Amino acid sequence: MQYLYRNQIREIHVEPTSRCNLACPQCARTFKGKGQAELPLQDIDHEIYAKLFSRELCARLDHVYFCGNYGDPVAAINLLDEISFLRAQGVPRISVFSNGSLRTPEWWQELGKLLSAPEDKVAFSIDGLESTNHLYRVNANWEKIMANCQAFIRAGGRARWDWLVFAHNEAQVEEARELSRRLGFVQFNVKSTARFASDQSYKSGKPESAAKTRAGDIEPGENKNVKQFSSVVARFGSWTNYINQTRIKCKYQGIGALYLDFEGDLWPCCWTGAAKYFISPNTQRDQLEKLYARYGRGFNSLYKLSLDEVLAHPWFSGELAASWQANMDAAVPKLLACGRTCGADYEFTGMIGTSNSSIEDLTSEANLIR
Repeated sequence: MQYLYRNQIREIHVEPTSRCNLACPQCARTFKGKGQAELPLQDIDHEIYAKLFSRELCARLDHVYFCGNYGDPVAAINLLDEISFLRAQGVPRISVFSNGSLRTPEWWQELGKLLSAPEDKVAFSIDGLESTNHLYRVNANWEKIMANCQAFIRAGGRARWDWLVFAHNEAQVEEARELSRRLGFVQFNVKSTARFASDQSYKSGKPESAAKTRAGDIEPGENKNVKQFSSVVARFGSWTNYINQTRIKCKYQGIGALYLDFEGDLWPCCWTGAAKYFISPNTQRDQLEKLYARYGRGFNSLYKLSLDEVLAHPWFSGELAASWQANMDAAVPKLLACGRTCGADYEFTGMIGTSNSSIEDLTSEANLIR
């Protein structure tokens, strides 16, 4: 079964850069409090945007959003130019995800003017108030975040506040929700982080109790994901058993989505492509290396191939979907990322509409401040 045909594509997720100003302890770019030495620092060249985002494709797209496995999109050198290009090509809805502590208020004002369509937005990842945000968002600058988000909102931009719940910030959620209303955010989204279930957890069957940072341990707090992980392991006997047995209902395929990473490689989703620079040994990276050994590096590169050529590749045109009926040891393995993210009995993500995300519309009549 073909993963997607060209005429089914409705959404593209772009990681425009691998650069970021933070050192979040559970991020793939961070290893023992420092940057991951193997990770190249680069941006997608404009030629890739021009190659992928034809007017014909953009006329069918519902949404393009900028978010990263490794980088903060706002760190991309030419992000404003590429957003202008996409808008000129006819993309109707554009979103950006950022920690908010990069760039200047003037830059954010320009972004607010560019993201002027009714459903455009920026999701600011702010996991605490001034006293706590920096504990997980290591190196974040609270004053810059506040100045930047207000500049964006005052320029007409629609902003959502995304809040990952940890033990150190869960008592501040209501105060933050109230602050978000006063600042003019249109949505407030409380999410459980899935990153307390690490590769070590998959092998041991036990979620991590804390993440190590330079400031001490970061604990999960109330976390549905951690509870689900333990329940699944208890039911199936091991995490491997669960991945091998679970039925896959692919979230990205269901919405007609693709993911473009900072090296110009095209993937079904951000989870399948995430492991390229995970620290070894790591199950997901080992599985990607197995794919590379089978297909060769560059089998999904837009620097080498067209969109149609990538979609016609054996992995996209049949072997990926066939792997969902196989197991993790198959010649074309059932990816841990597929079973974990789109398996029937475990909700890994904090996507809108999942059990790990609770989003509130701050502009509804019931929530307006009198």
